[in-house]
Amino acid sequence: MNKRLLKNILGRLPYTVELYWELVQRHRPWSAHYNLDDLAAVLPEAVEQTAPFAASAKPGKKVFIFASLHYWIDFSTLLGFGTGRERP
Repeated sequence: MNKRLLKNILGRLPYTVELYWELVQRHRPWSAHYNLDDLAAVLPEAVEQTAPFAASAKPGKKVFIFASLHYWIDFSTLLGFGTGRERP
């Protein structure tokens, strides 16, 4: 039985992930956290580069951009600057 087949079988059983975490991962620190420092470092330049486009953007539809996965947060933030934004 290969590893992929075993993962597929175990993945269909309820509470497999929770059991694995209790037995193997419980005392290991979770290292998949996301740090906003990288995004904060590029924001000033991104605002400066997109300000002329945002200022000249025609009013139109409102768009809600949402991201929950860490690798999409940077992309969606910069995408939001590129599409123009409302100014308070």
